[in-house]
Amino acid sequence: MPILDIGKNVWLLKPICLVVGIAYPAIASFKAVATVSKADDVQWLIYWICYGLFYLVESILDVIFGSILGGTYYLCKIGFFCWMQLPVSGGKTGAQIICQYLLPLYRRYEGEIDDLFEQGEQMIQKGTKMATNYAFKKMTGLGK
Repeated sequence: MPILDIGKNVWLLKPICLVVGIAYPAIASFKAVATVSKADDVQWLIYWICYGLFYLVESILDVIFGSILGGTYYLCKIGFFCWMQLPVSGGKTGAQIICQYLLPLYRRYEGEIDDLFEQGEQMIQKGTKMATNYAFKKMTGLGK
């Protein structure tokens, strides 16, 4: 049983969450790129980095949070996205605050992270080549 039952209006919260978390930031990012200032570009780049990390965690824990919190889960997400976008402390957005803690952690493990991505890229290239060769052989009949 969810902590707070939003009732039959839960269906409305997911699209609102998508607008607040993706659509508005995408439009704001386009506008930022069109300006001369680099500060707004950096602000939205940091937002997208934090959004991507949030999405990684959320994709794993979504079922758990959704079942415990129900519709409140989407309200929390909307609040979190707003917090990441708006100046909350000394003119910094929530995403910039998160980044000031994550950047030193990233720098500490940058070599290991790069190695993992390189290994993943090699595996993807190898798998793509194998799948392409297999498909070609199947379509042309040369694999018989």
